[in-house]
Amino acid sequence: MVLQAGAKLPVWGRADPGETVVVKLAGQELAATADQQGRWRVVFEPIASDSPLEMQISSSGSDKTITIRDILIGEVWICSGQSNMDWPVRAALEPAKEIAEADYPQIRLFIVHNRASSQPQEDLVGQWRVCSPKTVGDFSAVGYFFGRKLHRHLKTPVGLIKSAWGGTTGEAWTDLDSLKADPVLQSIVQRYEQSLPRAAELRVEYEKKLAEWMELATHKDPADSKTSEGWAGIEFDDSAWKSIDLPGTFEGCTGQDVDGAVWFRRAVEVPEAWAGRELELNLGVVDDYDVAFFNGVRVGSTGPDTPRAWMVHRSYIVPAELVRAGHNLLAVRVFDTGGSGGICGPVEAMNLQPRAKPQADAAATIAPIPLHGRWKYAIELALEPKRHIPPPPSPPAGPDTPYAPANLYNGMIHPLAGLAIRGVIWYQGESNCERAFQYRTLLPAMIRGWRRAWGQGDFAFLIVQLTSFHAPATQPVEPSTWAELREAQLLTTRSVPNTALAVTIDVGDADDIHPRNKQEVGRRLALLAMKEVYGKDVVASGPIFRSMTIEENKVKLKFDQVGTGLKARDQCLNGFAIAGEDRNFVCAEAKLAGEACDTVIVWSEKVPKPVAVRYGWADNPQATLVNSEGLPASPFRTDDWPGVTDERR
Repeated sequence: MVLQAGAKLPVWGRADPGETVVVKLAGQELAATADQQGRWRVVFEPIASDSPLEMQISSSGSDKTITIRDILIGEVWICSGQSNMDWPVRAALEPAKEIAEADYPQIRLFIVHNRASSQPQEDLVGQWRVCSPKTVGDFSAVGYFFGRKLHRHLKTPVGLIKSAWGGTTGEAWTDLDSLKADPVLQSIVQRYEQSLPRAAELRVEYEKKLAEWMELATHKDPADSKTSEGWAGIEFDDSAWKSIDLPGTFEGCTGQDVDGAVWFRRAVEVPEAWAGRELELNLGVVDDYDVAFFNGVRVGSTGPDTPRAWMVHRSYIVPAELVRAGHNLLAVRVFDTGGSGGICGPVEAMNLQPRAKPQADAAATIAPIPLHGRWKYAIELALEPKRHIPPPPSPPAGPDTPYAPANLYNGMIHPLAGLAIRGVIWYQGESNCERAFQYRTLLPAMIRGWRRAWGQGDFAFLIVQLTSFHAPATQPVEPSTWAELREAQLLTTRSVPNTALAVTIDVGDADDIHPRNKQEVGRRLALLAMKEVYGKDVVASGPIFRSMTIEENKVKLKFDQVGTGLKARDQCLNGFAIAGEDRNFVCAEAKLAGEACDTVIVWSEKVPKPVAVRYGWADNPQATLVNSEGLPASPFRTDDWPGVTDERR
């Protein structure tokens, strides 16, 4: 594990009531007596060490001593939020390359297992792992790329704790006392409590709506048209096929946006000892559905009848009569219903090995054949991506679901509270867009609640602003729930101390709510940490709107965080809209100005008396203002007119 440098280090656990527990670490020896519930806790003074440490825990009621080895002192960060924080390295850009190069023994990874609870929990399930090609694939891509940059630049161990769950709302991560104490947030709890008598009925309604949405939003597999042509067979000539490194998404590895059917083939050399016996074919996660063949014979498949098939690890049995010594052929047909698709691993889950037997034999002593690396591929069927689809229906909350207020705080955050940390990186908000105005209150309340629970003061809280999504906007858009949510995130950093914003408006995907460029998101979060937390002299943020003045028919906008000056990406300054008292926004012309190059002048011949300006105000805006370091400006507006999610309407 990694323990936080420069901080007091709480260590706690359980023993028999009244039992004395002694804990030794780095020359300090502390004792505590378990209370009536069996709880004990000690707090070590800050420790500095460049070498791995051991912790020993012993008790008066037992001769056994627990020893925890290979403890590093470094920087500990929690990585939390919904699916874009949960999104694994194996599904980011260039997954095979990133996984293969992830040999960082001083980076330690901890994944908190998903748990929703209506009551605060003391324990959670998870395990510290050393960062390596075998362990990094399933870890948060944003978290890993953030921690990797910190480790490289600070030259210190880094501990990353992922506590994230896809599709979840901010209120699920907020403690119940904070929700009940704020008049704006009380309605969340009230609506939930009122819905409980109808929980079963609401679940049935949701399943029906979800099925209707899936019918609209995803492709159906028309049929396999290539098996009959021998694409699965061992004699088929695939020399004209292109190569791809797996695991990874098809889009991430090839740069092509393909929904539909893609075939993958790979030769394997089977040892003599394995001939004529059953094998286990493991592919890891496949997105979405697949059919696997061994020497031309179908050995397994996963289809739409499997819930959340795109998250299920594939393991198929190869019959003994198909297995021969020497050259054999694997073929996998993958059908992607929408978004990304491919064989996603992770690396350690992709292999071919004998099926387990009770007794050991010669075959069992041979290491599994790894299946990551180079495969051949060909596209059987490319379908036009489905665009401009509505968001999926929101699942109903229930007592044991991740959608109920405070349930994820109770199960996945409260057990961590008190652990010495440096800070939190947070990527969430997509599920709160329809209540974006409320998020202005919710996110600050959540942050304050976490800080109270930890009792470590205002630790750093770094927020990823929502990226671009949906159809690109060429004209001013009203309403835009995503723009209003981004504004709520920006306002949080202005009102809550020791918070900062990583703007990602330029690295989104119009057709996928999970853009693959997590490397850049992690890098921008790390830049914020380097400057705001570790005091490094770096430009960490893109331009942030500061002030506005009106001079006749033009508006002069001033910015902070300009670095060495404002710039227009691709030499074209887009994304500004201007309005008069009629509140009718039109596209504006814009130019850079100011001696410090910190000013933008905006105007339109259609608005002779402007009163307000907006920038990047759309779900997916054309927004090209950056600083000279290439970091994008945060979307903003100068007005405070009620939006679509605003309760003042």
